[in-house]
Amino acid sequence: MDCLHFTQLCADNTVTIYTMNCGELTIIEALTRIGVAPNLDVLRQYFNDRYTVDTSKMNIPQYLLHMSKRDCNFRKLIDAIKSCCDEPLEVQYYPLDPFSDIPEVVPINSYEIAKRWNANTNLRQIIDFKHKHFHTLNVLGKIVNILRQPSRGKQTNQIINIPQYYKSGSITITRIT
Repeated sequence: MDCLHFTQLCADNTVTIYTMNCGELTIIEALTRIGVAPNLDVLRQYFNDRYTVDTSKMNIPQYLLHMSKRDCNFRKLIDAIKSCCDEPLEVQYYPLDPFSDIPEVVPINSYEIAKRWNANTNLRQIIDFKHKHFHTLNVLGKIVNILRQPSRGKQTNQIINIPQYYKSGSITITRIT
């Protein structure tokens, strides 16, 4: 899906982007479209902080929470957009389906689970995750099933779905003139 959608009503000063898979280039193109020159260093820093995190030392609960929260954090995306621009902007978030209780999911390969497993891993932390869909999707049960396999999930290519922490949606950016 293309993350960039140009609003027709106020095409000169309004643009809409989607939070799902929204990258640096999408924001640059959107801001350029409405005549705003973003500070590329500020924008690049935001995306470097989000996507170049070293996950190799994370345990299973830390990794799951990180992956769940990595995309669609509209609040941080809005902050990044506002902070990379000197011009006044009105930035609004709209959830794609505000009334849906169906979880959006992030696929996780069983190998990622297996390589983080050791005898000291505390999987009970997953029970304390505040996002209710970690429970409704039975994430803990699926992880335990992977780890019970003779190969502990290393020899398989299973995918488990974890809930995406933030609802995806669109962000409308309007240059205030």
